[in-house]
Amino acid sequence: MGSLALIKRNTKSLRCRQVDPRPCAVPDGKYDVVFVSWSLQYPYGRPTLILLWRIVSPGKYFEVELPQYYRLESISKDQRRFHVGWRSAFAADYSYFFRLPRRKTHFDPNSFAGHVFKCRTLIPKPQKNDEHRRHIKKARVDELLEMKA
Repeated sequence: MGSLALIKRNTKSLRCRQVDPRPCAVPDGKYDVVFVSWSLQYPYGRPTLILLWRIVSPGKYFEVELPQYYRLESISKDQRRFHVGWRSAFAADYSYFFRLPRRKTHFDPNSFAGHVFKCRTLIPKPQKNDEHRRHIKKARVDELLEMKA
């Protein structure tokens, strides 16, 4: 699928992989999802955390993977650590489900693993200057609503 980077933390190997760029046409709605992986990228030159979720709700879109994007303050040179602002969307979502870390560099996206979440998906509407992209319907996770298990 993409290049894999192996991250060592607490004698445990965690996988961090790139998100599949192909669009998935999941309609807007609420789905049960589980955490798959995370990656750090620079789309449009901005540091971004991408969380990848897999739909586990039974139905037509079972096991479809959807991304969720969070803006970051910065990414370390080794591409393993990142800085999140205390008032950022990721800090707000993280603190809703887990205890806030002492430092803003200690947020661990792997904390989402092993839990089932209810999420809301969204297909963003194209901008006026993106006429050539109107046919692309790429869904993404817009918001995590609750932790189910």
